[in-house]
Amino acid sequence: RLGHGDRREALEGPGAEAVLAGVLEAGSPPADGDWLRSRIAGSPVLVAAIGWSGERAYQLHFAQPVRGDVQAALEAAAAGLGVDWVRGDASLQEIL
Repeated sequence: RLGHGDRREALEGPGAEAVLAGVLEAGSPPADGDWLRSRIAGSPVLVAAIGWSGERAYQLHFAQPVRGDVQAALEAAAAGLGVDWVRGDASLQEIL
């Protein structure tokens, strides 16, 4: 169940769609402007296909306790695809 106190992460860039497709139990990421409920690493996630950088972008919402599992799955998928992975923080949002 998703609710108050959840974690929100963004996945953006040219490889975002392939990385996300590699970890979503639903298979395909949502279309631009849409959202879906699925699982990553067995954990429930809400995925919205929206972003602010001009690149393909997704917002991921999930429970805080599974943050490490979700991030590890995303990083492994990126590595397997040869996609450069940069973990951002609040300072990077200033660029956007």
